Amino acid sequence: MRLRLKLGLSEEAMSIFLEAGFILFSAGRLDEALDIFTGCIELLPESEIPLIGIARCYMATGNTYRAMLWTERAINSRHRSRFAAFTLAEIYLIHGEREKAQHILEAFTDSALKKPFVIWRQKLLTMLNKTKNRHG
Repeated sequence: MRLRLKLGLSEEAMSIFLEAGFILFSAGRLDEALDIFTGCIELLPESEIPLIGIARCYMATGNTYRAMLWTERAINSRHRSRFAAFTLAEIYLIHGEREKAQHILEAFTDSALKKPFVIWRQKLLTMLNKTKNRHG
């Protein structure tokens, strides 16, 4: 945060940087998105968003191990981050670690979540049930 203040960057400017990172990510320009998210880590040390952005870039390349490391770092930097926890559950599902994903998803109830997270949780539970049915 000190660096951001030293540079005179407002929270609005940081939001624009992060949004640009996710736009580049959505466009498949992963290297550029990684550059933005990596730069934002120093500027927003209290936020898990750049860390999750990096994890999502690694997920997109199929590198679930590195995605997991960055997501765990996000969880450690911000206790009880739903964004980080659900991202990690998604990675676990992709990686075939159903029990770990289920443990995370069961820690949250729909009544304790805002609508986007309820929808995301329901989608992840559906994925979990599909893999459960496939594997017996």
